[in-house]
Amino acid sequence: MATQHQIEKILEQARQEFVFSAYQCIAESPTSTLSLARGVYSYWGIAQNITEASWFDLASLTKALCTTSILARWAERGVLDIEAPLETVAAEWRGSGYGKLPLCDLLAHAGGLLDWYPLYQETDWKTCLRENESTFILCKPRQKVCYSDIGFLLLGTAIESVSGQALNQVFESEVCAPLQISGLAFNPPNPMNCVATEWRAAIGTPLRGKSFDENSEAMLGVAPHAGLFGSAESVLPIVKEWLLAIQGRSSWLQQKTAQRFTQRSELVSGSSWALGWDTRSFQGSSAGSVFSQKSFGHLGFTGTSIWVDPEVQGICIFLTNRVHPSRVDDRIRRVRPILHDEVAHFWRSHS
Repeated sequence: MATQHQIEKILEQARQEFVFSAYQCIAESPTSTLSLARGVYSYWGIAQNITEASWFDLASLTKALCTTSILARWAERGVLDIEAPLETVAAEWRGSGYGKLPLCDLLAHAGGLLDWYPLYQETDWKTCLRENESTFILCKPRQKVCYSDIGFLLLGTAIESVSGQALNQVFESEVCAPLQISGLAFNPPNPMNCVATEWRAAIGTPLRGKSFDENSEAMLGVAPHAGLFGSAESVLPIVKEWLLAIQGRSSWLQQKTAQRFTQRSELVSGSSWALGWDTRSFQGSSAGSVFSQKSFGHLGFTGTSIWVDPEVQGICIFLTNRVHPSRVDDRIRRVRPILHDEVAHFWRSHS
């Protein structure tokens, strides 16, 4: 029988091996709840312990929690059609190679676009995309999966064009306000409550409260692909609402919408991607091998993850700062599946 002690042992061993300096882990099902927060904010300076209220750089969890959540709500209300081309809602891309890409292709990473590019070095990132299409468009849509921050940047322009507002304002009105969420934001108000990420020689200190992703930071910390900060406790209400929606128990999102966005899109043969969410791949998944095939989730480059198993109504939110002090340490890849297998056993042993 899996126990909380066994889960703690996995996490503490990883922390003591300096895979990360701190972690928060919430593993919740109808019959069991586990919430852990251990470690220090940084290896530099005073070794102050984190709490359950400490904030982590959520990185690409922003894609699911913010951008995908907004677009799912809008698709449901008919504000936009996610099968329509980008240019129908963001006229600035008309005449470009990006304009014909359906929104759903961008959500499912099926648009054939480059993963990442140092746009922060450019004067204007949109001009860079327009003038260098051959750099950013790698292949025809739906030929293969190309996980792409660029695709989500384009989705961000759609959100801003439709709303006439900045992304953070739309996130507040569509997600935070209706779900009564606090403690989740772009540009955190208290950087010292944020767990450190990468050491930056230019400033002689690790980043705290500034987005690890350089492109997000260049966009003043508000971007559709990265930039959100928060704690596992503050992430939980959004994830829980997605699970409730799948069960047909949410007034925030209808069941058919939630199911459409969390089930494999099949836009690219063999792809694990749904619409903005990932699903458990058959082999080598960060969700391990025990979560059901109905599971969905997302990863963040800084060492964060969300995995949900609707079959057992289980949610696991695992936040770390594995890029502290350097992004080259990818040992989190080994930790994630081991942890999630143990969490899955924990849920089942208490059911």
